Amino acid sequence: MNDFNARFEAAYPNVTVDMSVVEAGDLATVTQTRLTANDVDVIDIFGFSNAAQPYMTDVTPPAWQTLIEAGLLLDITDQPFVQNYDEATIQDAGSYNGRVYSVNLGRVSYSGMFVNKDLLAEVGVDVPTTWTELVEACDTITGAGYSCMTAGGGDGWPIFVGAYGLLGAEYPDQAALVEGLWTGTIKWNDDKGIELFERYQTYATQMLEPGVTGLAHDAAIARYAAGDVAFAPTGVWQAPALEDAGATFDWTY
Repeated sequence: MNDFNARFEAAYPNVTVDMSVVEAGDLATVTQTRLTANDVDVIDIFGFSNAAQPYMTDVTPPAWQTLIEAGLLLDITDQPFVQNYDEATIQDAGSYNGRVYSVNLGRVSYSGMFVNKDLLAEVGVDVPTTWTELVEACDTITGAGYSCMTAGGGDGWPIFVGAYGLLGAEYPDQAALVEGLWTGTIKWNDDKGIELFERYQTYATQMLEPGVTGLAHDAAIARYAAGDVAFAPTGVWQAPALEDAGATFDWTY
């Protein structure tokens, strides 16, 4: 960012960039304080998600929603530069109640897996495209002496990344799922919910290799690069790290 800011200032000498970096846990509070004091022009913020909905009661809105409703974020809907950005990401990650307040500067896929194509070919398994095929593939892979999956369980959240795909497959309409759980029309202990948690159990206890709780997020992709693990459920942001780790096998995502 410092290099980017320096190049921006060189291109626009009438602008001075003063960048402040705060701890992640303090970001929401510091952002609101400085916006209220009119002490900052541009803020870095996560994509808009998890807005409090009309059917919800006694909930705390996410920080971005609070800022908008307090009138602290500029409505940029009609600014010409908004048209330079991908319409879908503007709609999904920078809009609220039909108005635009943020531009999305990047996006990644995070509900898929890296696939070791060479290992699958060696054990005679095609790339699985269904849950049943994945279960059968893992049985074959482990039976041949290899590991099915690895992930950075030491950091906690990477395990959840692997579970997002399972959740999305069972409940593709996430907004409907949240409303259904809130209103009681969907329950975790109905047939579909039980099936989901059974898949979670299979993923966590049978598919992930032993010892993943000792692997940090960054260490897990280096472990995967060794070549004896078939799948790495994680985000595509780890592709450069996989290459840097010296992976010599043919892989896809």
